[in-house]
Amino acid sequence: MLHYCFILPGLEIKFGIHFGLLFFNIIHRRRRS
Repeated sequence: MLHYCFILPGLEIKFGIHFGLLFFNIIHRRRRS
């Protein structure tokens, strides 16, 4: 169980940045068109 305490924060940061960039690109494309 302690294992997850260290892994989850790292995954949340990775996915948070990944999805953040995806949404940023989608909004940026819609503004142009």
